[in-house]
Amino acid sequence: MNEIKYSRFIYGLELANIKVNRKMLAELATNHEEVFTKLVEAAKAALPEAGKAPDLAELKKQYGAAEKKVKAVEEKAAEEEEKKEKPVAKKAPAKKPAAKKKEEK
Repeated sequence: MNEIKYSRFIYGLELANIKVNRKMLAELATNHEEVFTKLVEAAKAALPEAGKAPDLAELKKQYGAAEKKVKAVEEKAAEEEEKKEKPVAKKAPAKKPAAKKKEEK
């Protein structure tokens, strides 16, 4: 329909850093053709020319930078979580000693 093989389409989405699962792609293709066509166009734009492989070093830089950003964000979130004050558990009131029963004679 959009003149692209599935494998190249998925590869193009990866290169364009568009993350969509297969179920959502199927939903878009059947019910929202204009959106699906835009995804195909974005994937085609990210693909290298047919027969020319992308520079692997450049791809590694792009993905490495993205992974570093994700890791930095995760670390920052973890630090902020640690900085948050944890709610102090309320202590149960101290038990009073039981009153001694007077012994009856």
